[in-house]
Amino acid sequence: MAKRAGVRILPISICGLHRFMPTSAIMPLVTPRGIVVRIHPPIDTAGRSADEVLEETYAAIASGLPADQLPIAPINQSATDEGGMEKDS
Repeated sequence: MAKRAGVRILPISICGLHRFMPTSAIMPLVTPRGIVVRIHPPIDTAGRSADEVLEETYAAIASGLPADQLPIAPINQSATDEGGMEKDS
């Protein structure tokens, strides 16, 4: 989407929110405290494949997370998403 629009991606890491907002909750369970938001440098999409941009964005977000929130395994997707739709290249 960002490539198609010709804009950069701004990766943001949000740390600690999972304690107050589980995936099953519509609203936070309590008022969140101690949340850390890290804004990373913008990522250019021009002249790059969707896979390159995806990997760099994923790495940037993961770099801002504490050890207990790091992903279990790195993302490993091809140029198509799970629904078989072709991504922008």
